[in-house]
Amino acid sequence: MDITTLTHEITTHIVPYLPALYTVAKLGAAEAGKGVVSELGKKAGGSLGDKTKAIWQKLWPKIEEKPAALEAVKDAAAAPDEADNQASVRKELKKILSEDEVFADEIGQLWEEAKSAGEMTVNQTGDRNVNVIGNIQGNIITGDGHKL
Repeated sequence: MDITTLTHEITTHIVPYLPALYTVAKLGAAEAGKGVVSELGKKAGGSLGDKTKAIWQKLWPKIEEKPAALEAVKDAAAAPDEADNQASVRKELKKILSEDEVFADEIGQLWEEAKSAGEMTVNQTGDRNVNVIGNIQGNIITGDGHKL
């Protein structure tokens, strides 16, 4: 998977959980071991899957090393619904993955495993939207009274 697609998919999936993930990362491993991760995951809108946790645990040290990436994550954790914050996280994640091909491949593999395990977040609004995991061949028609 190319880095642009990978960063877009991971950012879309992980940003809703950033308030919890960022808090856990700041607390450190000692608190995480006391169940803080699962509790904060529930508060963030659901439990985090093992592969998603693994992706975050691999990304966090790289994020901490880069002040701009850390600031982007901090801002997105404070306001995950803001498009500018999401774009900043995506931009910084793309930089991190572009710098290390082996690391990008590891993250890509974990992401593929997360998708295979069903660890996907789909946020959908509006009427007659279609969400697809995988590929579609042929037509998708939504609405009333359509005929082929």
